[in-house]
Amino acid sequence: MDPGWRNYNLNTNFLKPKVHLFNNKLLIEFTTAEGYKLGYFSAEAIEGMIVIKTFLFLTNGGTPEGQKLEKICGLKKQDKKYWAIDKLSTFKNSDIAKTPELKSLFLEAGCSDLFNYLDTLQLNQENQKSQARQILEYIRLNDAVYA
Repeated sequence: MDPGWRNYNLNTNFLKPKVHLFNNKLLIEFTTAEGYKLGYFSAEAIEGMIVIKTFLFLTNGGTPEGQKLEKICGLKKQDKKYWAIDKLSTFKNSDIAKTPELKSLFLEAGCSDLFNYLDTLQLNQENQKSQARQILEYIRLNDAVYA
């Protein structure tokens, strides 16, 4: 995301914040100018001020969608980091969005805005990394081990 758009999006999100209390933590939605939710800012109330601590991508375990994704397919924090599905760049540069079986897991977890946002980008599909099948195999292996 270009710095100008990023700053515009930040200003827009903080002028009219959508605040959620999730697992006793304040989460402020981060949406693009077009209205696609891509994550949350984790915040804390300190001495009458709201302090932003970090940004949580939509699939992060500290978000409602990330926790739901974990329940659906068993991917823990370290799994998400290993497969890099905690980053927008992975979704932009891989075939995850083009693999219905894997994409449906993310949609079920509430990540439809992520894929709708990707649809608005002009992505170079020739440079996309093929990793969706490997992730699906890993999820199936976990299901077999923990079933």
